[in-house]
Amino acid sequence: MSVLQDAMLSLLKNIRIGEHFTAEQILRELRAAHFSVSLATVYRNLGIFTSEGRIRRVSVAGGPKFYEGNVLPHDHAVCLRCGRISDFALPGLLDLVSENLKGEIISADLTVNYICRDCAE
Repeated sequence: MSVLQDAMLSLLKNIRIGEHFTAEQILRELRAAHFSVSLATVYRNLGIFTSEGRIRRVSVAGGPKFYEGNVLPHDHAVCLRCGRISDFALPGLLDLVSENLKGEIISADLTVNYICRDCAE
């Protein structure tokens, strides 16, 4: 693994739980750490890390893709006003889905769109 790839993985693995970065934010962080890197290189490596299961990609309808280092099972809530992404878990959800599908679940990602408390006030 290259020094750049190590830096990218370290960045994503060391962010606070619940934080999510766009590729552009990752690019800015890498450049601030004095890496000469293009956005295409960032996307290519994010794709590799995602396919290897080292990081997780979070898709937001109508918005950019976000990336996080937390690969443990959890779901996401997206505020439709401010765009903030929050992690949450619903214990037993996968079992409930499995009971109703009558098939093998390969993966599952739940995204709830809502208005966060800060924006609602």
